[in-house]
Amino acid sequence: RQAEERGSLVKLPDVKALGALQRPLPGHDPNELIKNRYLCRGGSLLLVGPTGVGKSSLSTQAAVLWAAGQPFFGLVPTGPLRVLIIQAENDEGDLAEMRDGVIAWLGLPPAAQAEALGRVLVVTEDSKTREGFAALLDQILAQYPCDLVIADPAFAYIGGDASSQRDVSPFLRNMLNPVIHRHHVGFVLVHHVNKPPQGEQKGQ
Repeated sequence: RQAEERGSLVKLPDVKALGALQRPLPGHDPNELIKNRYLCRGGSLLLVGPTGVGKSSLSTQAAVLWAAGQPFFGLVPTGPLRVLIIQAENDEGDLAEMRDGVIAWLGLPPAAQAEALGRVLVVTEDSKTREGFAALLDQILAQYPCDLVIADPAFAYIGGDASSQRDVSPFLRNMLNPVIHRHHVGFVLVHHVNKPPQGEQKGQ
């Protein structure tokens, strides 16, 4: 359907009666990525923690386990997932060190390990923000289709004040969401918060 808006035709979103909406049967939702509908295609979640606690290592572990079709701290994938990690803070040596640490701890059989690592793609991007980042992600996913994207960290890509709704909402809703929906992926955004105050800082 189309409607006229300011002299131009725009495509309307689907309009459905509430009673016509269909609830997927458990285990039969084609959009489900992490059970039970914890994360679906077109959806997103936020991984938040203080600086320096190991969020990048944690997200690498999640990527490898989900790529192997295995649970990550009780978060169960619907099957082996193809995962794209796009990150801005670690060089290749850092990434390889995290990978090796995760693999050593998990103890996956060699064949399962090789298959899982082959399903995880890594891109380092530290120069593009906002529309530029969304456009780059769009191009990457067009060439390398995935089930799940992990972006680390939010500060590198928001291109504004992470505590400002004026900056964050347009980035998430108007720039990233269309890309996530277009490519039918789930999205995990890793976000730093300040470390808790210690010592004399607590009294300030």
